[in-house]
Amino acid sequence: MTLPKLGSGTVCNNMDHSCAQWAVDQGCDGDNMEYMLSHCSLACHYCDVVEDYHSCRTQTKSDQQGLGPIESLLEMLMAKSTNLLQVDDNQSNEKPLGEQEWVISLDKNKLWEHEPTGSSEELLNLLKATLSEGNSHNGLHWEMVNTSTRSGQFAKCGTHCQDSNPPVKILAFAISNLLQIYPSYLEALEFVHYKRGERFASHHDYRLHDGWKQSGHRLMTIFINLQPPTEGGGFGFPELDWLFVKEPAVLIWPNVQSNKRKLERMQSEQLPVVQGEMFGVYAWVREYPHDDLNICS
Repeated sequence: MTLPKLGSGTVCNNMDHSCAQWAVDQGCDGDNMEYMLSHCSLACHYCDVVEDYHSCRTQTKSDQQGLGPIESLLEMLMAKSTNLLQVDDNQSNEKPLGEQEWVISLDKNKLWEHEPTGSSEELLNLLKATLSEGNSHNGLHWEMVNTSTRSGQFAKCGTHCQDSNPPVKILAFAISNLLQIYPSYLEALEFVHYKRGERFASHHDYRLHDGWKQSGHRLMTIFINLQPPTEGGGFGFPELDWLFVKEPAVLIWPNVQSNKRKLERMQSEQLPVVQGEMFGVYAWVREYPHDDLNICS
């Protein structure tokens, strides 16, 4: 077997005969992650990030305070909305709050209530104009994607992009106000655009390798349905047997437990659009401030 070699000559391999079994037993996750990156990168499918890990591992977490346990964010959000959707089964109800699966659904107006009137319409107009003007405007650049799990267009917009596009910056502040966090805890916003037949298949927003990065894990995901399609395009959680169809809403859910391990069943899915077009945006809340220009973040 030829082991994958990385750009610097680093080899992605297993340095212990038990690596495969540890990986099967979820040994790649949680407190074991950095050891597994160093010693079992092949078994844990880390080959695409292990070189970055070795170049970044001496850099410490941000000296700014982390956001704390997921329960604190949940309790704050519960005070703003009575629409807390939890899994009604014994598997979930027997768990402590910090290990439970839940989704909070808010009316879109709740997100924009402290922002200038018409902010959401200005944002949507900007996205549509950018698509019609060659897919790029002030750092907001749409890219096509067509893989086995995802098709459509997406555009990332981090700090510098937001500074050049006021409607996007207003959105970042609206999300920050809603969650009562600083905007620096948000990863670059990701806008999505789906036309007929395009979709985002079942996926999880937890990324194992985020644990060694300076900004830590994606604690929560916020999905905002800016414009639903005429037909199709339902958004749901297949592992929880929930489905939200077409409603313009803000959905918020956790990706990790209090111990920063993956919440396995929190997979989301955007069903194919049947008619019309759909615009949405993903925002991810990190444990520590995030710098989208720094690969170690």
